[in-house]
Amino acid sequence: MYTNERNVQMLIYLMKKHGIKKVIASPGTTNITLVASMQNDPWFEIYSAADERSAAYMACGLAAESGEPVALSCTGATASRNYIPALIENYPYLL
Repeated sequence: MYTNERNVQMLIYLMKKHGIKKVIASPGTTNITLVASMQNDPWFEIYSAADERSAAYMACGLAAESGEPVALSCTGATASRNYIPALIENYPYLL
């Protein structure tokens, strides 16, 4: 079952349109509607990582191995700062 939140519906639509299937989620209260909607959609492959820093490294590795884009989802703006070390270290490989 999808959420009735319009912004989440639009994000899921855009992810599908751009072929983003793989998602690493650090679930929490602020992204629960997005994560729950993707879990109930067979299009997505969801991986869970409670620690955001580990999630970012997992995403970089998964993207490198699969050759596909990988999305990250966390609970808030301050949590997203934990993605920075992995993205900086892997920047040359992400291009």
